[in-house]
Amino acid sequence: MTFKDLIAYAFPSGPPPDKRFVAKSLFEPDAIQFLPDQVMETIFTDQNAEVWIDLEKTNHDFDDLFGD
Repeated sequence: MTFKDLIAYAFPSGPPPDKRFVAKSLFEPDAIQFLPDQVMETIFTDQNAEVWIDLEKTNHDFDDLFGD
């Protein structure tokens, strides 16, 4: 099972417009973000693991990031 499969199972209707779901190791700024096509069994060796699903914006206003 990939992280993309997990997200599709948990949220079958998909993300809201202009958003995407992201699988992470923690719900912290320094969390490891998992790639959607990574196979979960190759990442986690134990039967149980905590995976956080975060909702992120997909459209970014670069003027806000870099200013004038």
